Amino acid sequence: MLPTTARRALRAATRDAHARAEAAPAMAALLTGTLDAHRYRRLLASLHRHFVRWERERGAFLRGAGTAAGWCYASRAALLADDLQIPAPARSALPDPWPRAEPAHAWGELYVIEGSTLGARLLARRLRDILPEAPRAYFSFGSDDPAHWPRFERTLERALADPATHAAAIDGASRAFADITRALERTDA
Repeated sequence: MLPTTARRALRAATRDAHARAEAAPAMAALLTGTLDAHRYRRLLASLHRHFVRWERERGAFLRGAGTAAGWCYASRAALLADDLQIPAPARSALPDPWPRAEPAHAWGELYVIEGSTLGARLLARRLRDILPEAPRAYFSFGSDDPAHWPRFERTLERALADPATHAAAIDGASRAFADITRALERTDA
């Protein structure tokens, strides 16, 4: 039997959480072509709030362990701000920070975020069809770099080489999917 890689363990453990995120009403509307411009803007705004918060809390990890492992994170909050044509919110306007996470937990969160670039490519094409004038910096991220995901996978496997780290990474990925799903659902709240 081959040893389980971190990616395989993460994928198997988060399959249902991934499906729940994709089933959120705003995502379903995007996939079925029924998303209008107003709802799309609410979707972007909800994701922006989520990523501003996450990046603020994980900044030390992203600049420290993430960079040391060879990964250069591209700010999703900045991409979403570009799409929304807004500046970043003032620090005082941000929600309370999330609890600090151990590196394996944060790598699990990054697995969800970086993995979303694969599906976002399909969504960017869908957006071109239904909202051709809509900005797509967030959903198009990584589409010009097909090596983005394989490069992240290699970095992830090095960072989580010890199978003892997989449980914390799975917890991080599961929480990331739950948080993203809540952000997607807030689009329609």
